[in-house]
Amino acid sequence: MLAPPKIVRIVVADDHGVLRDILCDRLSDEPDFQILQACSNGQEVMDIVRQEEADLILMDIEMDVMDGITATRQLKTEFPQIAVLALTAIDRDSAVAEMMQAGVDGYCLKTLEVDDLIRAIRLVSQGIMYISPEIVGRMRQIVSSQSTATDLSSEMVKLTQRELEILQSIARGFSNGEIAESLSISINTVRSHVKNILSKFGVSNRVEAVLKARKLHLLD
Repeated sequence: MLAPPKIVRIVVADDHGVLRDILCDRLSDEPDFQILQACSNGQEVMDIVRQEEADLILMDIEMDVMDGITATRQLKTEFPQIAVLALTAIDRDSAVAEMMQAGVDGYCLKTLEVDDLIRAIRLVSQGIMYISPEIVGRMRQIVSSQSTATDLSSEMVKLTQRELEILQSIARGFSNGEIAESLSISINTVRSHVKNILSKFGVSNRVEAVLKARKLHLLD
């Protein structure tokens, strides 16, 4: 008998009321999704997560009171275990870069089909980064255009053999659980190695780590 799917507890943050309602109605149809609350700005997101146990925030960027970038940065400081999936019409390189720096776990454009959004939510809730296809093609340029103060040289990055193996698995899109199984190590050990990799690269998420590694020819 199959185990029931893990319920993903979601907060929807969008200042467009009609779209917010449509999203909530559609996502509520999924048996493994639970909509905790919907709200219109980042401050309301913070108020909700301080009262309720959320797994994922579906976060718009341009909102009054507190925007999505500021809210993501604050959320990741106070509640790093909560995943943030940006859902926005904003595809400016600067906005994408700022959300990445804030620690976002995925970035979707509102042109995404609903079924693809549902898939993105499931992936992000499992610790797998999801980026809209339109953004992926520009990621290398986005990372390269960020401040040179965080630029790295190959001499500055010293990965252990195990860290390199895990980095290669991350580049293939494997989740922490899949990496643990393939390398016959615990998931906590994988998480520790991933944390070390991010620290060595000076980045905040797995996508940035892979892009930096490719730039330094560590994955070629």
